[in-house]
Amino acid sequence: MAIKYAIRAINRTTKKQIVFQIVADSRKEAVQIAIRDYGHSYDILEY
Repeated sequence: MAIKYAIRAINRTTKKQIVFQIVADSRKEAVQIAIRDYGHSYDILEY
């Protein structure tokens, strides 16, 4: 089952915050992988 996430995260390098909108399954690991694959390192603030 696909769930649409809106995730607020902070870029570890620039300290800029960004909101990701990701469609993923209900496992938290899938969301973290989707962010990692975005190309930068981010810390998740809330999701």
